[in-house]
Amino acid sequence: MKKRINAADYVVDSSHKFLIDANVWLYIAGPQANQNNFNTRNYSRLLRDLLSSKVEIFYTDLIVSEYINRVLRIYYGVYKDSNNDQSISFKEYRNTKDYINSMTQVKIGLDLIASIAQPVELDGWNVYLKGISSYMLNNPSDYNDIIISEISKIRGLILISNDGDMAMYDCKTLSFHRGLIN
Repeated sequence: MKKRINAADYVVDSSHKFLIDANVWLYIAGPQANQNNFNTRNYSRLLRDLLSSKVEIFYTDLIVSEYINRVLRIYYGVYKDSNNDQSISFKEYRNTKDYINSMTQVKIGLDLIASIAQPVELDGWNVYLKGISSYMLNNPSDYNDIIISEISKIRGLILISNDGDMAMYDCKTLSFHRGLIN
């Protein structure tokens, strides 16, 4: 199997196992999810196909953390714009009613993720900071992307991602992102 797979050409294989990246969960269950959006429509269809084939789908705490933080930052930006107040800090925003409403939306997304995917077991797997920090010195890399790609590779999972940076890593990746699959 190729390392980079165009999701438009992918035929579901029930023996495959998948790790869905936060950016894909955002298209499926984030504030910007909109069926008129190419990525929302296509990743949602892909997810339906995977679910109907009863494949195993996974998530990691890191992916959940990225999802939560990004959703909250989106709502925070909307709050600042709609209240015409760019000076409010994120910590101050957490004390608003809008933040509580945002967390309600986060919970809906997390409930969906938990109903579809299972956590990756990471027992016995450790991040070696010395090796990663050395790697990052020589490669313009995102720490989270390194970890997610390594987990995917070590656990034999196909990563579903819309992050073009994943092209730098040695893991099987399924995507609609042209920069990632070309």
